[in-house]
Amino acid sequence: MNTEEYIIAKPPLPTPFCLATIFPVSQTENLYRIETEKKWHIYTVRAVISENIPLAGLVPELINQSSKSLLTINGNPLTIYLHHSGFNAIFYDLVPRQNGELSHIDVQVEADHPDATFAPARTAVNQLLDTLMRELWLPLTIIRLDVFEENNDKPLLHELHIPFQMKLSFGPMGGYDSFPLFAPCEALVRETIEATSPYYRFLCAYKLFDAVNQLRYKIRKYAEKFGVMQTYAETADNFP
Repeated sequence: MNTEEYIIAKPPLPTPFCLATIFPVSQTENLYRIETEKKWHIYTVRAVISENIPLAGLVPELINQSSKSLLTINGNPLTIYLHHSGFNAIFYDLVPRQNGELSHIDVQVEADHPDATFAPARTAVNQLLDTLMRELWLPLTIIRLDVFEENNDKPLLHELHIPFQMKLSFGPMGGYDSFPLFAPCEALVRETIEATSPYYRFLCAYKLFDAVNQLRYKIRKYAEKFGVMQTYAETADNFP
C-alpha cells in the first residue's frame, strides 16, 4: 500500500481536470537541491498511456495507475526514433510488462529544472502517438508524466489532470422538471465536463458562452412580450 504524501505545486488554486504538477513530500530535499544548484541535467520523463484520461478518483490512485492500452511491444525495451525530414531525431524507449503489453514510454529531456521537462516531453510523446495512427487507429492518450533524475528510480515530479472527487448524494425525492429553454445548455455543460481534450473543452466553453447570450436575448423578448421590462432591467445585471 502506497503511503506517500503529495503536494500540488501548481497551479496555486487547482480545479478538477486542470493539468497540475505534483511532487512527493519525500522528494522535497532533492527538489530544493536541484533548484539551488541551477544546473542543467538530463531527466527521464516517463509517459503513462491509456485509452482515456481518468476523470474521477483520488490523486494517489492516479499516480499509481499503470498504462492500459492496445499496444504490444516486441523488445525490452524497444528503442525507436522519430525524426523530422532527417533532422532533430527524438529517441524513445517503449518498455513492456512481462506479458508484452506497453508499460510506459521513456524520453530524455535536458533542462535546468525537472518541471521544465513536461512541455517538451508531452509534445514529443504526442507526436509519436500521432504517428502510430498510420499503422492502426487506436485510442492512445497520455494520462500521466513522471520525471526521474539520473540514477534515481523514484519520481521527482508528476504531471496529471486533477480528478473530480466530490460526490453527489440525493433522494428520496419525486423528480426534476426539465425546462426546454435551458435543456441545451445543461447538455452542453455535461459534455464539457466529460470532455478529455482541453481544446474541445475550450470549444464547449465558447459555445456555452454563446448559448448564455442567446438565453439573455430570449428572456428579454419574453419580458417585452409580457410587459415585465422593469423587473427584468433590475435583475439583468445579476443574470449569469
